Amino acid sequence: MAGIPAPEGFLAEQGLEDERSFNAALHREVRLRPIRVRLAELTVGLGEPSGHLAGLRVPRLLEEARKLLRALSETEAVVARLEAYPERDTAFAMARSRTRSAVEDLIDGIEQGLARHAARNVSLARLDRLRLWMEEDWVNEVEAAVGADASNASRLDEMSGALPSVAAYQRFRPRVTQLDGRALAVFGELARIRPRLESLAAAELEPVVRRIIASEARLAWKNRMESDRPVLLLEAYELEAKASSLAQADGEMRALNRRHLVEGFDASHLRPLREWEDITRLRGQRAKRLREFVDRGQTSGS
Repeated sequence: MAGIPAPEGFLAEQGLEDERSFNAALHREVRLRPIRVRLAELTVGLGEPSGHLAGLRVPRLLEEARKLLRALSETEAVVARLEAYPERDTAFAMARSRTRSAVEDLIDGIEQGLARHAARNVSLARLDRLRLWMEEDWVNEVEAAVGADASNASRLDEMSGALPSVAAYQRFRPRVTQLDGRALAVFGELARIRPRLESLAAAELEPVVRRIIASEARLAWKNRMESDRPVLLLEAYELEAKASSLAQADGEMRALNRRHLVEGFDASHLRPLREWEDITRLRGQRAKRLREFVDRGQTSGS
């Protein structure tokens, strides 16, 4: 028949010597084709081209199958590593992207995670050194913040701000048990002006506090005296008015005394002058003391 090659020519083109060899090749192909189709499906499922598998003979097909198996084994090992990564979704997202930048981002994330882990260990180690000095609630809060990768900056700022007064506080703690209620009341009052005291230089703080305590003590003493003697509350003009009245009354009293000395006694009751000479001497053997003068003068003047 025209257009159909003779069997002998077709067999020669395919490298087959005879019809028996051709039949054997057909039987091998029948058994091999399902395997080739399955291998092609697997290759396509893995995202690889499979067109080249159709014309391959058994040795080459076996080689391709082994190559695919090695690739699958390597992929399985990679998948196992991805599965072991703490953040599984992140690892698989990197693998699906199949880009260099995704791998670099993952490596950067790992390095940052390791750095955070090292920082947490350092922070926890230093926190352990503070346990003896800090309250348990504060330590627990800081520890929780470190575990959550949160910031403790505000707490550390508070500590840094308190450091200048720590030494004074440590000196005060053993002494507070020896202070009475009045001393504690003084400290309570000083706490009301804490911002102003904190603004002073360290060298000025103690002298200023001493002056404040001394001044307040004097004011308290003044208030107590004014309560006991309300006259001390008088204003200057009131005192001046009273002093002026007293001066006027004193002048009037002196004038009345002078008039009484001149007009208010009977001269006939006085002793003679010679009797007075014996007691009015200021010097000499007859000088008398004031008491003797008064005693003898009463009898001489009566």
